[in-house]
Amino acid sequence: MSLDYTDAPRAATLERAQAAVDAALKLDSGLADAWASAGLIEAQADHRDRAEELFRRAIDLNPNHAMARKWYGGLLLSLARFEESVAQLEQAARLDPLSANVQQSLAMALEAQGRFRDAASRYRRAIETDPLMPGPYLYLAMLAADKMNQYAVAVPLAEKAVALDSDNPVSTLMLAWLYWTLRDDEARDRVLRQVEERWSENPYLLTTLTLREWCAQNPDAAARHAQGALAVNPRDAWPLIVLGAIDLQQGRYAVAAKRQLTAYPELASSSNPRVDPSNYVVALQLAHVLQRLGEKDHAEALLAASERVMARLPVLGGLGNRVPGRAPWDAQALALRGRKVEALAALRAAEQAGWRVPACLWRDVRIFDSIRNEPEFTAIIADIERDMARQRAELAKRPKDAPLDLGAAH
Repeated sequence: MSLDYTDAPRAATLERAQAAVDAALKLDSGLADAWASAGLIEAQADHRDRAEELFRRAIDLNPNHAMARKWYGGLLLSLARFEESVAQLEQAARLDPLSANVQQSLAMALEAQGRFRDAASRYRRAIETDPLMPGPYLYLAMLAADKMNQYAVAVPLAEKAVALDSDNPVSTLMLAWLYWTLRDDEARDRVLRQVEERWSENPYLLTTLTLREWCAQNPDAAARHAQGALAVNPRDAWPLIVLGAIDLQQGRYAVAAKRQLTAYPELASSSNPRVDPSNYVVALQLAHVLQRLGEKDHAEALLAASERVMARLPVLGGLGNRVPGRAPWDAQALALRGRKVEALAALRAAEQAGWRVPACLWRDVRIFDSIRNEPEFTAIIADIERDMARQRAELAKRPKDAPLDLGAAH
């Protein structure tokens, strides 16, 4: 079960799944399948400690349960425990070598670990195992884009994924994201209109529209879409970030702090906030808000905890897996500390590694006030824009009937 593949209401779906698990365990309390499913439900509900406990129980009951190991590996991936994740997923692949789904999950973990060639190989193996499965094409596309800076390779792969699964709004939204990163706003909006016509209330769409309107400097529309996305998932980081940025612009610091702490109560401790890979991005913005409110100790605790989390993450993240990267958040933390030279160096390192997120999503936030007017900041943006212009031209030259490049990341 994954809530990414359906527009069914989240709470109701989890409730029905839990009822089925409870019924199964009542019949047989030693059923590994039921315990594994219980773990997946807890993971979907973002109860990660409980999910890990349940996955481990399922594996103890049946060490050869490939899906339990797959789901557990996915949870470990989201916690940035990369070596453990790869170990679980490699075991799942040995247990079920003909599962394209398992190969895809292993590829995602290898990608997060920085083993891009190994990841690409596993994505290709998944495609060879099941050429009609859309996911491997899509994730290979995001690997090529996010990690290898090969957008002219990525777009056709994503288009293939959409063609194979035209009823999946997430795939289509990822294609829109690729066009947006290429700065092809016309193609981006054409794809987004297709999603709006069919899935107007999809939370991923609402988040994307939030970001688009924010970049277009339409704060009222951005806030409206953000609130719609948060009504479905109150912990969706990007809508919270956009609403927080609007609040910062308008001096509503207390409002921003209250909203973020309501969604992420684990950040409330001023001495020991619980920051992890799922919340450090919000923690950074909250630190900025608290700085404005004069709560320096709490802000410092959030910054220090966030930096400890980022030290375990790869430079580049992206939509191709669920593990974020350090860029540009490490630069934001340094900017908030007033360490301008180091912040600019972190941004430059990200640019040189292939980080190409649309500038409006990170440039126009108050967190970068201390370096926004620095010549190096302007130069980094200019270098990224030149590279995107080059890659747009490369994609435009590609014949429509050209074969897919499955060799990305070689």
